Order: sequence, then C-alpha cells, then structure tokens
Amino acid sequence: MHSVVLILMLARTCTEGCSSDYDCYGSKKCCSHSCGHTCQNPVGLAEKPGYCPKATGFGDCVNVCSSDHDCGGSQKCCSDGCGHRCQDAFNQSLGLTCTYHGITYNNEDRFNSTDGCNKCNCSNGMVVCTKIACLNIVG
Repeated sequence: MHSVVLILMLARTCTEGCSSDYDCYGSKKCCSHSCGHTCQNPVGLAEKPGYCPKATGFGDCVNVCSSDHDCGGSQKCCSDGCGHRCQDAFNQSLGLTCTYHGITYNNEDRFNSTDGCNKCNCSNGMVVCTKIACLNIVG
C-alpha cells in the first residue's frame, strides 16, 4: 500500500498600498506588515518632526527600525520600498509653495490629482503626482 502525502499551499495576496509616507493622507504613515505596506495611524511614542523621503525603488527588505525613536538624532524610521531604515528627514518649514490648477499648496501638502484617481504632493516647490492608469467605467 502506498502512502500519499498531500501538500496544501495557501495563496496569499500582498497589499502594497503605499511606498512612503507621501502616499498617505493626513497623519497616517506607510507601515510594513507581514505582507506588504499600508497607510496606518501612528501608535505609541510621538514621532519626530519632518517627513521621510519618498522611496525610490525596492529596498533591501530589512527592518532596521520600527519607530522614529529607534533612530539617532533627528533621523526618522522610513520605508526604503520594502523594509524600514533610519534616514534624514525633510523639514516642513522650508517655506516653499506649489500651485496646481490655480490652488496654492504648502510644502509637503498632499492632495488629489484632477484626474480623480492619482495623488499629488507639494515637494520642495514642485508638484509631484503618481502616474497610475485611471479606469473609466461606463455604466
């Protein structure tokens, strides 16, 4: 008689809802969890002032820190695209503004794109927007 071994593999879909704090509205932060990144309300110790730089690629997937207080000096715990590491923060008090379709925004402000599906922010005097394809559903 032969024994049969059945291996069951569970399919898991990871959520990549953000790659940095810039992708999150208000005080929410881009946080990693067991499978991806999502915007979440900060908990625990108060965060250090400033903003994390936008992740520019897929990082090394190592979490060197889990909060700003794991980092020395004025550095913040920031996403590198996969994991988190201590990085120098951008200061909100640069005094720069951006104008987008006739509306003036302060440096680091986040707002919706006029296409209705992309997100923008004012970064060092320049408007930076995501560029995802928008679906137009005709009903």
